[in-house]
Amino acid sequence: KHSRKQAGHRQWFTEVKITGINA
Repeated sequence: KHSRKQAGHRQWFTEVKITGINA
């Protein structure tokens, strides 16, 4: 269960990182 939550958290983190690089 914890792994599934971590995966979702990492998903948004990855998007934020891409946004920062794109910006």
